Amino acid sequence: MCDTFVAVNEYTEDNSVIFGKNSDRHPNEPQIIEFHEGGVSCNEELRCTHITIPQVDRVNSVLISRPIWIWGAEMGANDKGVVIGNEAVWTSEQENSDKLIGMDLLRLALERADTARGAIDVIADLLKEFGQGGNCGMYHKDFYDNSFIIADKGEAWVLETAGKYWIAEKVRGIRTISNILTIENQYDLIHPELLEHTIETGRCRDEDDFNFREQYKSRFMSFAAMGDKRRQCTLKVLNDAGKVSIETAMATLRSHNIEGSFNPRKSSMAQPCLHASSLLTPTQSTASMVSHITDHPTHWMTGTSTPCLSVFKPFRMEAFDTSSMKTSRTYDQDSLWWEHEILQRRVIRDYKSNAPLVKAEMEKLELELVKKAQENVSADLTNEALKSHLAEIRRLNSVPMAKTGGIRQLRYSAYWNSLSKKVGMKI
Repeated sequence: MCDTFVAVNEYTEDNSVIFGKNSDRHPNEPQIIEFHEGGVSCNEELRCTHITIPQVDRVNSVLISRPIWIWGAEMGANDKGVVIGNEAVWTSEQENSDKLIGMDLLRLALERADTARGAIDVIADLLKEFGQGGNCGMYHKDFYDNSFIIADKGEAWVLETAGKYWIAEKVRGIRTISNILTIENQYDLIHPELLEHTIETGRCRDEDDFNFREQYKSRFMSFAAMGDKRRQCTLKVLNDAGKVSIETAMATLRSHNIEGSFNPRKSSMAQPCLHASSLLTPTQSTASMVSHITDHPTHWMTGTSTPCLSVFKPFRMEAFDTSSMKTSRTYDQDSLWWEHEILQRRVIRDYKSNAPLVKAEMEKLELELVKKAQENVSADLTNEALKSHLAEIRRLNSVPMAKTGGIRQLRYSAYWNSLSKKVGMKI
C-alpha cells in the first residue's frame, strides 16, 4: 500500500509544485536511491523487470527510489523536472501474465518524457504496445494495475489504469491517491476505446452512465486496502496547513492518522506512515520522497523505512556517494536501509518510550539539512546528509532502549523476530 499526493502552484507557500509519496512494501524489502545519467542509448533492447522491450535513442537522467529486485521505480524524478509516484490499484481488467509492471512504466516515463503531460503519452503508448502485468511482490505473488501522480513545475495529473485502458484528470488544487481508483466521470483525457469498451462489456448504459472508479474497481481489495481512509487523512493534513510547504509534505507522510499516542502494535492499513504489525497489516512504509518542484527542483528522500523515525535528505539531479545505498536481500551493516531497520525494530519494542529520543535527534539533523539546502543543494550536501544520517543511526543503536512486556507484546515481538531472523538480523 502507498500514499501519493501533490499540491499545485497556488496552493503552496512559494508558488512551487510540491509532491510526496510513501512507498509501502514488505517490511524486509530494501529500497535504494539511485541516480542514472542520461544520454544516447548504447543498446537496442532494454530489460525491464519481467520483459525486454526496444530501447529509445536517448534517455533523460533520472533519480529514483526502487525495490532492489525491480528494474523500475516506486517514485522518482528526471532532469526535465518531471516527478512521478505510483499506486497499486486492483481492477476488473488486470492481468497476471508477464508484461510491464507499474514501476517499470514509471521509470520508463521518467526516462522518455520531458513534461508531465508527455509522461502520460509515454505510459499510454507503452500500455498499448506491451500492456501491464506480472508479479510485483518480492516474497509472495502480488498482481495489480496502477495509478500515478505525475507533476512538473507547471502542472500535475492523476493517471489511472485498468489493464491496457487509462483515464487522466488534471490536478486543480491538492490531490491525493491511495490504492484505490479515484476518477469517476470527470476527466480531461481518456483512452480512445475506454467508453466503448465499458458500454460493450455491460458496465454502463451510455456515456452519461460512465463512472470509471465504480465500474472498474475491485470491490474487495478497494475495501481491504483502506485507500479512502488514507486519502482522507493525507488530504486533511495538507488542507489544514493552509499553504503547503515541504515541511507540511514531510509531516503528511509521517502521519499515523490517530488521536493520542501511537502504538505500532495496533497499527492499521488506514495509516499513511504504515508500520507492519501482523498478517492483517503486513506492509510497511519502506521509503519516502518529497519533491520541491521549481526551476531547480530539490528531492527529499529517506532511503529508509518508517519516515516518522527517519530523515529526509536533499538530492539534486547529479551523482552522489552510493556507498550507503549498496544493499541486498539480507542484512548488510554498511547499508543505510538495513542499519535503520536495526534502529526502528529496537524502537518499536516500546515505541512510546523510545520514539521521542530518536525523533528529537533525527528532527535536529533534518532541520539543519533544510537550513543548509536553502543556501545551496549539491552532491556535497547530499553526501554529508547520507553520512550524518548513517552515523546518527549507529550512535542511537548503541543507546539502551526500553522494552515492554505482556502477552500481546510477546506476540508482536515474535512476529518481528521472525522477520528479522529471515534476513540475518540480530536485534
